[in-house]
Amino acid sequence: MRKMIPSLAALEIFECVARHQNLTRAAEELHLTQSAVSKQIMGLEHKLGVVLFKRVRKRIELTHYGNNYALRIRNHLAGIERTTADLIVQREEGSSLDIAVGATFAMQWLIPKLMDFRNKYPKITINLTVASDPFILNNSQFDAVIYHGGGVWQDTKGEMLLHEGKVVPVCSPELINDIPDVTPEMLAQFPLLHLTSRDGAWKQWFATAGVTDEVRPLKGCRFELFTMLTSAAMAGLGIALVPEIFIDAELAANRLVVPTPHFISNDDGYFISYNDDPINKEALDVFSYWLRGRCALPG
Repeated sequence: MRKMIPSLAALEIFECVARHQNLTRAAEELHLTQSAVSKQIMGLEHKLGVVLFKRVRKRIELTHYGNNYALRIRNHLAGIERTTADLIVQREEGSSLDIAVGATFAMQWLIPKLMDFRNKYPKITINLTVASDPFILNNSQFDAVIYHGGGVWQDTKGEMLLHEGKVVPVCSPELINDIPDVTPEMLAQFPLLHLTSRDGAWKQWFATAGVTDEVRPLKGCRFELFTMLTSAAMAGLGIALVPEIFIDAELAANRLVVPTPHFISNDDGYFISYNDDPINKEALDVFSYWLRGRCALPG
């Protein structure tokens, strides 16, 4: 038994009072008496040894500790509610998987392919949450995490799904005005767009293209995500370096063009790591099998 953890009822009452900062309104929402609510809050403060609310005349306010605790408890209660709802859905309709994934991979690669998964496995629901930084996967709410990197996360079991591969310059067709042969030297005269986490990409591209004189590869706008970079290129703001695997649809629809064929290659890739004890192991095995198959296909 986890003796330090207050009862769920006490935490739900605390979250409600913290949200309203009013005992009467909280009591009305919870269908309790104001006295019962006040007693639960005092009991929680006694258990924690922390003052959660300041009494200011006839009203209450969260203390610094109370505010921080309320934010965290609210997230945890929402997670419990979400997990419970997923369990009900699983009972009634099938299995559900919670996958943490990088924003660009999710939006540009995975989501466009999920209809294929749903058609093949209609009883498995995939829930996606954006996660950019490493976290402790085991005992988290996630069954698996998909991420960009140079290897499997430490202390996890996983595998590479696909290499990032070719990183190509792209821009809107209007930006180059239908110039038939854009050379790397000419490209240096256009506005350059950058991914914040890859400041050296354009420098590498120009160096491998043999262009080193009078080039300022760090000039231009910076964006946090590849999706933002792609949108900026389509809007005509400049030329971006983007992994080819993320722009199939944009190239096919002529929303983006590759002005010059020179590219750089990235040996890093996209990996999946699994929770050691997933709740829905059979569904996770199915999803992993499908994912490996899709990664083996071109495009």
